[in-house]
Amino acid sequence: MVSYVSILYTKESRGRIEQMAFYEWSDKLSVNIASIDRQHQVLIKIINELYDAIEAGTAAGISYATIRKLRNYTRVHFIYEELIFKRLGYSETNEHIEEHQKLISGVEHLCEKIKHNKAISPDRLLEFLKKWLNQHILIEDMAYSKFLISKGIK
Repeated sequence: MVSYVSILYTKESRGRIEQMAFYEWSDKLSVNIASIDRQHQVLIKIINELYDAIEAGTAAGISYATIRKLRNYTRVHFIYEELIFKRLGYSETNEHIEEHQKLISGVEHLCEKIKHNKAISPDRLLEFLKKWLNQHILIEDMAYSKFLISKGIK
């Protein structure tokens, strides 16, 4: 299955075309807190699993399971962040929790659509997830990074 997404995410290496991961970890995504960076990398891995399933043409069979896996791991990650915020007295805790709730709601909506076999464009789904995670890491999580580091979280 060759889709628009696969054409966008290829690179040439020594004269041949190689498939790149849909979403790659880079240092710009690091909040410089090892445990949170590892969790973000797991979220990226799950999104890449969904991408691989779509590209292999097996998305119908596993995308719901993969989206559920993403939803469940996202919940675990958010709970982890929220516990740290509360423990250290992060002043933006309530606002961050509200953002977490919005993101979970979006993923829940996707789960329901997929569960009930409602049409979702694979390309739009992947772009939504990538945008969602970028928003989470690059905006919301970068906002707390310096505070947590100043409190000794590494």
